[in-house]
Amino acid sequence: MKKWLFIPALALAIIAAFYIINNDTGNHICEGSSINVTLIIDFGNETWNFSVSLHDKNATVYGLLEEASRLYNFSYDATYYPQFRSYYIESINGVKNGVDGKYWQYWINGEYGKVGASNQILCDGDIVEWKWI
Repeated sequence: MKKWLFIPALALAIIAAFYIINNDTGNHICEGSSINVTLIIDFGNETWNFSVSLHDKNATVYGLLEEASRLYNFSYDATYYPQFRSYYIESINGVKNGVDGKYWQYWINGEYGKVGASNQILCDGDIVEWKWI
């Protein structure tokens, strides 16, 4: 390839990568007005399982936690970070990050979460696991 073609091609690749990183939804795109998902919360010594129905506007990992806490009467604390356009989960049901070096992390359908909880879109039948590890 000629050198003068390499620079514009490289610039285009960088711009495309930047766009993908900043607009990523975990490559999980779904449609539908209402979905049913499973939420598993693993405290290490106890595990909770919930079935939750969500509408499109709440169909994210964060929206699932928010709706489940309302339906099943447990608490959570989260901090919104505008630079990431997402919430960071600080605690679930009083179990806080940093205790014994453990932190809340989520998996969706067995895969570690790739984006912030409020950016990860859910589909009907998804299984979300929050683990304190």
